[in-house]
Amino acid sequence: MGYVDGKRVAAFAEDEIGIPTLTVEQLMSCLVDLRGGDQARLVKDKKMKMNYNKGPFGKALAAIMIQKTWRMYAAVKAYKLLKYKNKCASIIQCAWMLRRRFFDTRNEINVRVFTCFANC
Repeated sequence: MGYVDGKRVAAFAEDEIGIPTLTVEQLMSCLVDLRGGDQARLVKDKKMKMNYNKGPFGKALAAIMIQKTWRMYAAVKAYKLLKYKNKCASIIQCAWMLRRRFFDTRNEINVRVFTCFANC
């Protein structure tokens, strides 16, 4: 995972005002790897992704990539919702059990008190 260093791009823009476009090497030098790896691996990953959707089946591969990403997003969203609902259900169940234990204990105390007074 990487990002584009805006300061480096701005420096290129200030230095190279007369040149209409930058070279690929100059653009790739603006990439910063967040994983702490070397820039060559990041550039290789980016080039692989740029060339991934080219060729005779490029549009189909691009559509598959979009569908795969969307399904992954929907699955993650559903999983997070399921985790939230399970947490809510466990809180409700815990509160119900505590309430039930409270009333059971109160009833047990009342029974013992009344039997104590009845035997005295």
